[in-house]
Amino acid sequence: MEKYNSKWNNKGYLIGRVVDGSIKNVNLFGGEFYQANFAYANKTNDKEFVIPIIFSEKNKKTIDSSIRRNKPVVIRGKLRSYNSDYHLFVLFQVDKAKFDTASIFNPNIISLKAATTKRKGKFINTKNGDGVMNWVCQVAEFNENGECVDMNFIPVVFFGSMAKKIGRLDEKSQYKINMQGIFVNRDYTVRKGEEKVKMTAFEYVVLQVEEITKKTLSQNNVEEEREI
Repeated sequence: MEKYNSKWNNKGYLIGRVVDGSIKNVNLFGGEFYQANFAYANKTNDKEFVIPIIFSEKNKKTIDSSIRRNKPVVIRGKLRSYNSDYHLFVLFQVDKAKFDTASIFNPNIISLKAATTKRKGKFINTKNGDGVMNWVCQVAEFNENGECVDMNFIPVVFFGSMAKKIGRLDEKSQYKINMQGIFVNRDYTVRKGEEKVKMTAFEYVVLQVEEITKKTLSQNNVEEEREI
């Protein structure tokens, strides 16, 4: 069994199926990939989510085989984001695909250690009494030499008491939040002129917050982190 590593950041295994007929060629992050829709079930309520994934040629054979055989496939990867026409798009970048579903520990959960940005969403009370709020957080993308080469901006959604706690944080400061969560799709409608248009957002929904640290400057102007 592949064990969970507490040092993982922005990594997870998803078990599900690639939607037949959804594969297309795309050019992203300076390279050529295949993009497809990936459907997987949330084990807590059996709801199926359909998210966008991208993968390279080396994983296409396994993914094509899973479609032909109508068999679940395991994809390992991370969340990536890009901006296009002033819109933020988030997807799951696959670095490995395989069929051994039994060997995966804690599937469909993504570990995320992200830093907050300067502006958070508003805390909203929902009809069932649970609170909800969102905050677009950032996760650095490093190359093989450990150099930061890109920044992924991920919409993060908090619920309940954790939403209240996060909502009280000062957005003028920066925090690092270590989380466990799931990558989901959410449908909503917007009004354009006289008609309503259906849209889909892709977000990271937090199931558990493990640690929150505040970034501060010491007397020697050295950046430090303090747990809160």
